[in-house]
Amino acid sequence: MQKKTKESYDSVRKTTGKSAPRVRIVKDRHGVLLTDRDKVKERWKEHFCDLYNTKTDSDKKVLECPVGERSAEMPGDVRREETEALQPQTD
Repeated sequence: MQKKTKESYDSVRKTTGKSAPRVRIVKDRHGVLLTDRDKVKERWKEHFCDLYNTKTDSDKKVLECPVGERSAEMPGDVRREETEALQPQTD
């Protein structure tokens, strides 16, 4: 990556005439406002670590579901006419 992010944003800003506001104040986990730049950055880091952590609880049955196979509960191919017949008629 060539680290031309600022140049890219500047060109978009010039083209669209819009700019995105910078977030300089955020709330911590307890609702307390953080204004210190380092604390704000740390909070964002904390937020995304929580958001994208690998220790999420998930339904293990989903992982056991065969991919590309049909079960008895799943219908075969659905024709276009069948789908269109189910759509509400607008007059």
